[in-house]
Amino acid sequence: MKQHNPHLIIFYRTDDRIAARNALHLTEGGRSWDLDKKWSVRMDPPHHTKMGPHVHIMFRGDDVAVVNRDGTPSHNTTTDQVPRWVMDHIKKQGLVESLVTASSAQLPSIPSDLLDRVRIRVLVLDLLAGYAEQRRQAFEARFVPPKRRG
Repeated sequence: MKQHNPHLIIFYRTDDRIAARNALHLTEGGRSWDLDKKWSVRMDPPHHTKMGPHVHIMFRGDDVAVVNRDGTPSHNTTTDQVPRWVMDHIKKQGLVESLVTASSAQLPSIPSDLLDRVRIRVLVLDLLAGYAEQRRQAFEARFVPPKRRG
């Protein structure tokens, strides 16, 4: 199995706890292993308290499915598109304890009104972030002196 060893450099202020936590989150991603020329897997630790370790199953570098350590689907994905030999391999390697196969038809659907509310919240947050950025730029243009060259 070939391991990928990507390099990541993150700069942040050491007194910024939020940046430090986000940097830690970014660097905690697991290593990827090629299973063949197309399929690879990556084991990741939990991203928050309600999540456990999970395996990303990738086809040509793109996530196809994510499986929790206990074998249940994660990240709102299914293993429908994953070949059986890949699933057998991750179980044999001990990346998952068992395999729970669930087709997308068996997974509970998300109510459309809930999806609509999420879409609206995302839109509002995007608009507020854009407005805040415009205000910051306007403030800097008025009150922050330009940097001197040379």
